[in-house]
Amino acid sequence: MLDVLFPTGWHLLATSVALGGFVLTAGIWIGNVNSDRKSFKEFMHEVKIQLKSLSESMHEVRIGLESLRKSVERLNADNKSFRKSLGEVKAKQLSLRESQRSFGESLKEVKAEQRSFGESLKEVKAEQRSFGESLKEVKTNQTAFWQSMKQVEEKISNIPEHLPSPSVVEAQSPIQLSKFGKKISENLSVDKWAADHAVSLVDKASEKQEFEIFEMCVEYVGDQFDNDLNFNRNFRKGAYEVSTDVEQVKKVYAVELRDALLALLDT
Repeated sequence: MLDVLFPTGWHLLATSVALGGFVLTAGIWIGNVNSDRKSFKEFMHEVKIQLKSLSESMHEVRIGLESLRKSVERLNADNKSFRKSLGEVKAKQLSLRESQRSFGESLKEVKAEQRSFGESLKEVKAEQRSFGESLKEVKTNQTAFWQSMKQVEEKISNIPEHLPSPSVVEAQSPIQLSKFGKKISENLSVDKWAADHAVSLVDKASEKQEFEIFEMCVEYVGDQFDNDLNFNRNFRKGAYEVSTDVEQVKKVYAVELRDALLALLDT
C-alpha cells in the first residue's frame, strides 16, 4: 500500500541510512589522517563519491517529496470528489424514497379509482338491465296501443253507418230547406221540376192556406214517386248519391214545389 501511495518512501529511508553510514565512515577516517596521508586522499575521494551519492539521493528525496505532495493532493481531490459523489448518492436515495412513497400513494389512488369504476360499471349494467326491461314494456305497450288504435279506426269507420242522415229542412216556420236540402235540390235540378209541375196545381192551391198547400205538395210528390217509374228511379239515385234516404228527398221536392206554387199565387 505504501509503495502505491508513496512510491519514494523507501528511497528516503535508504538515503538516510546511507548518510548515517557516511558520517560514521568520516569519523573513522579522520582519526587516521595523521598516520596515513595516502589513506586520507583515498578517504577524500571516497567522501566525494559519498557526497555525490548523497546529492543524488537528496535529489531523489526531493523528487519523492514532490511526488508525495502530488499524491496527497490527488488523494484529497479524490476524497473530496468521493464525498461529493456520496452526497449525491444520498440525495438520490432520498429522492428515490420520496418517489417510492409518492408511487405508493398514487397506486393507492389508482386502486381506489378502480374500485370506484367497478362500482360505476355495476350501476351502468344495472341501468342497462332496467332500460332493457323498460324497453320491453314500451314495445309491449306500443303493440297494445296500435292494436287499440286499429280498433278505434274500425269503430270510427263504422260511425257513418250508424249516424242519422242530416236533415234536409231547418227547424223553423215556415219550413225551409237546409244546406243539405239545397245541395240535393241542386244535384237533382228539383227547382226546375217544381216550376214545371206547379203550373198544373195552381187552381187547386188557390183556395188553400200555406200549410195546406204544403200538405198537397207532399201528397203530390208521393203519388209521383209511386206511379212514375222514371221519377222513382231519379229519386232513389239522388238519395244514393248523397247517402240519405228517399223520404228526405221527397221533402226536398215538396218544399221546392210549395215555393213554386206560392210564387205563382203571388203574381
